[in-house]
Amino acid sequence: MGKAEYNKYLKRYEPLSRSDIEIFYIKPLERMLKNGIRVIENNGRTERIILSSKRDDFYIDFEESGAIVVNWQGEVTRDDFDYTLHTKPQQGTEAYEDYMMWGEKYHIYCRAESILKYIDTIKDIACDGDRPQTGESVTEQLYIDPLKKIFKEELRVEKEKNITQYIILDGEKEEFFLSFYDDGNRIDLFWEPEQFIFDRGRELLGYDESCDNIVYENKQDLSDNEKMSELIINIIKVLNGAVFLNKCEKKTGLFTNFSRVEKSEYVIYTEKCGDEHREYTFGNIKIVVN
Repeated sequence: MGKAEYNKYLKRYEPLSRSDIEIFYIKPLERMLKNGIRVIENNGRTERIILSSKRDDFYIDFEESGAIVVNWQGEVTRDDFDYTLHTKPQQGTEAYEDYMMWGEKYHIYCRAESILKYIDTIKDIACDGDRPQTGESVTEQLYIDPLKKIFKEELRVEKEKNITQYIILDGEKEEFFLSFYDDGNRIDLFWEPEQFIFDRGRELLGYDESCDNIVYENKQDLSDNEKMSELIINIIKVLNGAVFLNKCEKKTGLFTNFSRVEKSEYVIYTEKCGDEHREYTFGNIKIVVN
């Protein structure tokens, strides 16, 4: 599913009350971030929580539209997915206990837990270091140059305002290509009928985008640009020249105990002329070449 289609599934919330922000965000963040947080209010409305006592470029914005935005040195992760779509948890589970505890505020709890989990995964480097470098020089060095050696004249780069949007690997066919998101946080690989998603903000990936697509789960391999590009290019090398046969998906559990998004392991069966039977494993993705 593309970006435009996914927008159909997004929904704006009513802005949270000050008391809800304090219960679901400020108090948990004070416990999580020992160095302290700063709360900015305007006309009685909480507008921003700055998540570092040392710097001002790591924060949460609570927009008037109801959307909640995490900003890390200019890298924006926006969460306006409709958590009211959560189905009632199964009785006897930990999620069901949360459901009974929070009642009509359960969807607020789910949303907050998803955002807090994302912040927890990046807080060390975000509070004390710099986010991975992004930009055209990085894209050219880590993706365009090495892929040109493989695909030669078949490779084509499409840009908008001098920023790479797509690297097309199969010329006019346009069935094998990379799609770059503006925030530098996510890259999608399209091949045959399949869409691979490599997203540093995995915790905030909505159900409708993860459903039926191949989502890479090992965030450690996406932690910096070099690791991410090495992973993606190695997968591209395996898929290059192969024909899709079948895909098997095995659900391995909910991403978190409050989420309706499930983690999966994938086996992709392919056929490549002249190659012996081989299996390649990349985290939760296995590619079988016959």
